[in-house]
Amino acid sequence: MKADGSPEKEFFVSMITKDIGLKRAILDLVDNSVDSFYGSKKKKKEIRIHIDSKSDKFSISDNGHGITPAIAKKYAFRFGRPSNDTLTESGIGLFGIGMKRAIFKIGKKFVLSTTSAEGSVSLDVDINNWLKKKDDWSFENLQVNKQKVSRTGTTIEINQINKEIRDEFSKNKFVDELYDEISKAHSWHIGKGLIISINDLVVEPINFQIKNSKKITPEIKKFNIDGVDVTLIVGVGGDSMEDKRYQEAGWYIFCNHRLVVEADSTYKTGWGDGIPKMHPNFGWFRGYIFLESENPELIPWNTTKTGLDLDNSLYKSLKRNHMIPAAKKILTLCREATKERRDFLAERIKDTPLVNELEKSKEISLVKLDQSENKDFTYPRFDLKKISKSIQRICFDAPSKKVEYAMKLTGAASFAELGKASFNYFYIRECEEDE
Repeated sequence: MKADGSPEKEFFVSMITKDIGLKRAILDLVDNSVDSFYGSKKKKKEIRIHIDSKSDKFSISDNGHGITPAIAKKYAFRFGRPSNDTLTESGIGLFGIGMKRAIFKIGKKFVLSTTSAEGSVSLDVDINNWLKKKDDWSFENLQVNKQKVSRTGTTIEINQINKEIRDEFSKNKFVDELYDEISKAHSWHIGKGLIISINDLVVEPINFQIKNSKKITPEIKKFNIDGVDVTLIVGVGGDSMEDKRYQEAGWYIFCNHRLVVEADSTYKTGWGDGIPKMHPNFGWFRGYIFLESENPELIPWNTTKTGLDLDNSLYKSLKRNHMIPAAKKILTLCREATKERRDFLAERIKDTPLVNELEKSKEISLVKLDQSENKDFTYPRFDLKKISKSIQRICFDAPSKKVEYAMKLTGAASFAELGKASFNYFYIRECEEDE
């Protein structure tokens, strides 16, 4: 006798689509298209996204390698990646669920057409009909043509858009928000020549930057942990102490050049857990981690590519032994710059040489930064005694009524002004003749 442990299709579909947002689901489709260009020598690599809320249609197409008939038949439409399936080297599609999850999230019908060097494949599916066949998880009507062609690529068209998704598509800001998500996630690929467009609007990459000058240089370290190549770049960014870009401060983590962690300043990257909690005084901090492996299963990212597996031993080692020690060096500079500015405002020093150097140091794009050799973080040290003023602070208490009366007579707007006026009054009358 056996107990039935088979899954219910509708429950399964609900579960895999429930915990991923619409924009992230579309990013999964973009990720698959990006992977389709691996090893490609095409001069023009392009991914086109079209969203038409009026005609109830969504589509994404690329001119990548396409899906071969063999992969389409055995692997592409399975839920989860079989152990004997071959992963795309240095790819970002990993778990074998992203395409199906995105399609189910968006609509009720889809048509996939793909052409590879080994032939063409098409699949037309009514998801409601598929759901009714409780015990049959296969997709019928897979059309295969093994005639070889020169042009390759894949198009997915989704129709009968789900109501909540159609409502999202109808929002004025949706395309702009999707644009920003893709721009950040695939900034590296776009910077290397990949063209991604949404409704014919070409997506421009985010220019991730770090300060690099003769006197201020970022730390660059390259190493390997458990088969994953790591590049660590940490330093300073931003324009000035008053710069509102402190919201950009934190760690950025890329997995096979796909951004999965953006400006993180939480315990997940060591803040408040090895280094102090984030504070506006640390707004100069910029940290970038690039994790790369030909076997993407070794990289500690989660299934939605929105973060990392914090319990993964590789990531624990990376954070403890590399990220936290590197961050401490930058925070030392931040504290020194903050103290220098505070002393200047209190008139204890005549200048702010460190802050001045930080503000005039230019930022450089990570794409243009020379990362060929390991380098230590450097910044100039200044002897504040040489620029300090010969000033002593005087503090004393006095009865409130007398203080109020004295402020009225002197016109002082603050206790500090009254204190200066009182000292100057005494010194002029009692001390100047003795100098």
